[in-house]
Amino acid sequence: MLLIHDVLLDDDQAGPLPIALYSAALFTLTQGRAYSGQEYENWLSASGISVEQITDTLIHCKVIEAIKR
Repeated sequence: MLLIHDVLLDDDQAGPLPIALYSAALFTLTQGRAYSGQEYENWLSASGISVEQITDTLIHCKVIEAIKR
């Protein structure tokens, strides 16, 4: 089982606004950015890992629960 705890953009990558602003700041300062749950799901699926559930935790944070079958 794999657990990923992170802030996630909506699948259309347009929000929520605080995460989109955080993502823009990351890109400006580090060339990194925030990702959507769908992006994580695509990467994990390509590695043979399936996302079982995405659960809200604290403000704008989520846990992605994934498992390799």
